[in-house]
Amino acid sequence: MDIVSAQRELKEHCDQIDILLSLSRSMMTAKEMVNVDEKLKRHREQARNIRINLYEAQSQKTRSNQKAA
Repeated sequence: MDIVSAQRELKEHCDQIDILLSLSRSMMTAKEMVNVDEKLKRHREQARNIRINLYEAQSQKTRSNQKAA
């Protein structure tokens, strides 16, 4: 995955997190709330992994630029 597509994926996951957080839980059943919580957890984990990979990619790019100079 390149940096541009990773950033796009990260934005999509963050948008989904925002959508799920904005849902009104007052009319949900317990099962629906659990499903929303599971989706939130999955999107947060995926966003976290993408952020870690982007940070590592940026660090490697910076190190390789410093070695070239």
